[in-house]
Amino acid sequence: MGKRRLTALVLGLVFGVGGEALLFVRHQCLEIESYLMEDFRIVVFVKGSLSENQQKVLEDRLRALPIVEEVQYISSQESLRRIEGREPRLTEAVKFLGKNLLPPSFEVTISSEAVGSLKDWLPRVQAVPDVQEVKYKTLQADAIMQVQFYEQFLKLILVLCLSLVLIVSALFLTRMTSWPLALLHLKGAFSWFLLGAGGAALGIGFCFLMAYPLRYLSPFWAWPPLNWQLSLGAAGGLWGWILYWGFER
Repeated sequence: MGKRRLTALVLGLVFGVGGEALLFVRHQCLEIESYLMEDFRIVVFVKGSLSENQQKVLEDRLRALPIVEEVQYISSQESLRRIEGREPRLTEAVKFLGKNLLPPSFEVTISSEAVGSLKDWLPRVQAVPDVQEVKYKTLQADAIMQVQFYEQFLKLILVLCLSLVLIVSALFLTRMTSWPLALLHLKGAFSWFLLGAGGAALGIGFCFLMAYPLRYLSPFWAWPPLNWQLSLGAAGGLWGWILYWGFER
């Protein structure tokens, strides 16, 4: 193998390692976000007890608000049952008093994309009649938004890199005088495409070998989907084809 072809293989390897590392970290961010959202709830406490009709009206008003996906009514008895295992002292105090002072509430579920809109959404909830207080885990909401920031940033970098490879490839194709000539050169550069794609595949495998032994350290272990892997390999192949034009033309 000549130095030029070896360069194509090595650059494909670097492309594969860098791209797969970004893909892997982004996929872990998605897993963490999903895990945090499973436990994220917004609790809307109401003023005193509600009749069945009032409960239905308030539930419909909450459901009609933006970003709301699901609303579930939680009675005072249900609230006590839920905290019985988590807060035994509070449960004993309620039993000692002989009266359940926990107010009824509504449990509101929102989508992960809407977490960043909570600060703008809260005043609208508090303006609804019969709503006394709105509670949610602010630190958990901040953690979800931070993970979303990482995920979106990594996705943007990946899309920009893949788009750059496609744009440069398209520019080389536009320099061809005819499509038959373009196909002829593509055929001649096929070995370079395989070198770039093979290097990218080696990079993907290298990342897997490095990350797999560490899977026990993370409860969110997950490998990126196949379509992203194939896209990365194809981009590495296009990068090898671009090098063919730089070296052989």
